[in-house]
Amino acid sequence: MHAGATQGETPGFPLATLGPKGQKPNAMDDSGADADAASVSGSFSMDLACPAAGASLAELVAFRVSGGYRGLVALLGAAEASDAELRDTLRRLQEMLSNDMDAAWDLAVSGGHATLQKLLDSRSSDVQSELFAVIEASQRQGVAFRPRQTPLLEARPAPVATTIAGLKLQLRQVEKRQSAQRDTGFVLWPAATILAAMLRKKPEMTAGRSVLELGAGLGLAGFSVVDLAASVTLSDYNEDVLRNLRFNATLNFPDAASRPSVRFLDFHAYREGAIDRRRGRNDGALEEEEEEEEEEEGRMTTPLPPSDALLPGSETFDVILGSDIICCEEDAWSAAAVIGEKLRPGGVAYLVLADPRNRYGVEQLPMALKQQTDLVAEIRKVTEPELLEDVLDEASYLEWNYFVIRRKVADQMVVEGGDPRSR
Repeated sequence: MHAGATQGETPGFPLATLGPKGQKPNAMDDSGADADAASVSGSFSMDLACPAAGASLAELVAFRVSGGYRGLVALLGAAEASDAELRDTLRRLQEMLSNDMDAAWDLAVSGGHATLQKLLDSRSSDVQSELFAVIEASQRQGVAFRPRQTPLLEARPAPVATTIAGLKLQLRQVEKRQSAQRDTGFVLWPAATILAAMLRKKPEMTAGRSVLELGAGLGLAGFSVVDLAASVTLSDYNEDVLRNLRFNATLNFPDAASRPSVRFLDFHAYREGAIDRRRGRNDGALEEEEEEEEEEEGRMTTPLPPSDALLPGSETFDVILGSDIICCEEDAWSAAAVIGEKLRPGGVAYLVLADPRNRYGVEQLPMALKQQTDLVAEIRKVTEPELLEDVLDEASYLEWNYFVIRRKVADQMVVEGGDPRSR
């Protein structure tokens, strides 16, 4: 999250008289749910309680962060609804839990599990089957059903409202603890805000072109050019990151026709032979050593990539983007290899990386790029204040390098793209 990001900017969803609008839900037990239920009067009306069927993800998130599940749980616990009304309500709740990956947490901390259990104990088998489907939808989102315990959970925070050069986005961060290098995409890194600002400042860098973002993380850089590029593909290789990327893509681009695609790409799979060449060896003797290093770092590559994975030999792109994608020497050689493979002749890659004095492994990238004989790189420091204004205060001491990497056409350097300062 950068300095310009604020929370609480998601518009509230009307909850009628069902609960304090905008109040953040807190963990409660059965008595807390009953207390809320006691304050609810009147006939059952699901239409007053939650978004309509088929609501957009943005509407579902707005409902959640405005305290909507607390009101819904109170209504379910207090209202005298027919079995038919309850079945319709529970089907809509299943849809909400399936589409908003954080909704199950808010349902739990709002006392929803105790209320669901009471309905299981008192309603017909037809209603029970829908209740079980709601419970299964929650469990698929990682929330166990514990109706007789106070939930040891906290409601998930709202997505971070982020504005880059006038473009407004909402970015959900992965709430899991980062435990290995493969988890770096859980949060927003400062380099992503710098690259996104560059791209918005100079739309001609991506206008009308096919764009691939490597190590997309939360997706900020790729999202910043969706309205400019011919197509945008966001890639990463951590399953939690990919799931979160799809969520963010749907949240910010409800129209599927304009939504960027999200693909699995492990750029370490592209570096076959690259490390051997760097060390002057070509006999593959380092394979066992590399596997041991990867296992120690906790980032073993997925043995069976998904069917839509971007693999060596598949499609290429006009523009490649990357921000803070290098954290070790192997990353540098892998990044150079995947750029050499995925960048079309005449294409340009734009990378923003922390200076080698601040980020281990970046010093290897120029050498790795030279191994890709048809790539030509230019490197400069990022110094423009307008590009650095959204960098976190605690990261303000860092220096940033901007790489412009062109792929030659017929042994001639392509002039298009390039340094945004020269335009």
